[in-house]
Amino acid sequence: MSINFVSEEERILAFWEEIDAFKTSVAQSVGKPPFTFYDGPPFATGLPHYGHLLASTIKDIVPRYAHMKGHYVERRFGWDTHGLPVEHEIDKKLKITGKEDVMKMGIDKYNAECRAIVMRYSKDWEKTIGRLGRWIDFENDYKVKLALEEKKKAFENTKLLSTILWFFYTRNRRSILHSWKVSGGSSSNCLKRNKFIEDTELCHIQQLAQHR
Repeated sequence: MSINFVSEEERILAFWEEIDAFKTSVAQSVGKPPFTFYDGPPFATGLPHYGHLLASTIKDIVPRYAHMKGHYVERRFGWDTHGLPVEHEIDKKLKITGKEDVMKMGIDKYNAECRAIVMRYSKDWEKTIGRLGRWIDFENDYKVKLALEEKKKAFENTKLLSTILWFFYTRNRRSILHSWKVSGGSSSNCLKRNKFIEDTELCHIQQLAQHR
């Protein structure tokens, strides 16, 4: 007896959709001890690749197992919508090479360009993740956002800064920090050619690494 695995997968997916299997299972577990699974969400500015697909199987198996063990597991898909990957795409599109280009263009216009592509491939993600058979809520998704001023405020927080400095200092003392650099980087985040510029806090970290 032969079996067409692709056809069987599609048949099961259609059946799950017909009976609304995922939402029904979640509803049946309301009131049970909650299980929290922290997920590092992807960016929707790029298409899912093998690494995403592999991780998605793990992110599906763990909550499923917790559900079967008698827990209530809310599973909402998340999106990382801030920072370098979005800005990097806009820098390539507009041929921006430095902070000066951003300032000339204007922060408002630059941010508008970034917001326009944040969810560019969301539908492709939903289709791919669904085809994997992962049970996750796309309708009630969440988005990780952190405005530039909020970033700056968070980074200037003494406890956070002290922790970062301590991390690099201790590893430098133990000769664990052999070599490092900032890769990627965006013009609007004061990074240029893998070097820190105009950012006192980050320069402190760089100096620690240079003193090893």
